[in-house]
Order: sequence, then structure tokens, then C-alpha cells
Amino acid sequence: MLGPDLEERAMTKHPAPAPESAGPIDENRFAAWLEAYGRTWIEGDADGAARLFAADALYHETPFDEPLRGRDGIRRYWQEGAEQAQRDVRFHFRVEAVTGGLGLASWWARFERVPGGEQVELDGFLAAEFDEHGLCRNFREWWHRCETPPGGERARRDPAPPPRSVQA
Repeated sequence: MLGPDLEERAMTKHPAPAPESAGPIDENRFAAWLEAYGRTWIEGDADGAARLFAADALYHETPFDEPLRGRDGIRRYWQEGAEQAQRDVRFHFRVEAVTGGLGLASWWARFERVPGGEQVELDGFLAAEFDEHGLCRNFREWWHRCETPPGGERARRDPAPPPRSVQA
């Protein structure tokens, strides 16, 4: 597990590559996967997001809905969300733990909703299980949302600053 002394790290548009293609997931490979995940969100890259997942992956956006199934389902979800309905995305994360093939992370995101212009802030947690190739095979996330109307004042305080930032 990464300790509380992690340094904040701003990412360039094309940072370190995603996790290597084989072997067990560890802290560094999970952080690289999260950086790639954040980068695809920032860039609205639905194809890139789908490539982070195994062909038969399950993607649980909420605990109450049926999971998205496979890369095609994940790609459609990202096209309808990040690619077409969001801009000015910011994404931060903190690796909380890695054990076996499971990575746990806290994450925060902000974006502007298109076309309405609402400012959306998300504060979440995710659990990602990986296969032997470093692709996510089961993804679960839990998040809370705060939306501010265009020109409105934010209704809440910022979350604790995260140790790693992913930026375009």
C-alpha cells in the first residue's frame, strides 16, 4: 500500500505508458492504469478507455444498476458520457491498496456538462480487479456528485487534496 507521503504528480497529455502486458498488478502498475484511465477521461477517448478493460469485463457504474458488459458496452458508456457530454475534465486519484489482482483507489473529478454548462464535481472510490495481462476484468465504483448551475456558487467545500493529479 502506498503511504500518506505520496507526492502530488501532475501528468502531461501523454505520460508514462499503461501497465505492462503481463504479470501481477502492483502499486506502480495500478497507478499507471489509473493515470491512463484519467487521461482517457480528460481526452474524451472512449476507445482508449475500452482498451483498459478485458474483452469480457464487467463495469459497475453504480451498485444498483446492471453492469456494463465487455469493451463495446464500456465504449458506448464513455462515448455518451466523457466523449460527448463533458468538457474541461480534471481527474485526481490516490491509490489506497493493492493486493493480489485487486486495486483500490479514491478519486475526484470535475467537469462541465455539455450542453447545459453545469459544473459537476465527483468524489468517488473504486475497486478494480485485473487479469494476468494487466487489463481490468471487474470494475466497481461508488461516487457522490455535486452540481452547480452555470454561473452559480458552489454549495460545498473541496475534498481533501489528492496526491496524484492527471492533467491534459
